[in-house]
Amino acid sequence: MAIVSILVSLGGFAAGFLLGFPLSYLAGPFIGFAAGAAGFVLGIIVRTGQRTAVSFAAFAIGLIVLAVSILRMVSLMACIGGIAGMFANIG
Repeated sequence: MAIVSILVSLGGFAAGFLLGFPLSYLAGPFIGFAAGAAGFVLGIIVRTGQRTAVSFAAFAIGLIVLAVSILRMVSLMACIGGIAGMFANIG
């Protein structure tokens, strides 16, 4: 189950970045966040059952994917807000 958690987290990380560029704010960060949350929860479940290096890696990777996805959401919101503010001041 730890390997599944790692694969889900890394798959969400990759999908979030690959879909983040063409779909920008619409889907990329949210897909990464959902998969990171699923991987994080699976990592917690595995960590409570067994204390191995792989279970810690699953927990840590899920946490890292969640943090990166949240940072991407915040940065994209700030970028969109800045662009909207720039166009609002033109008129």
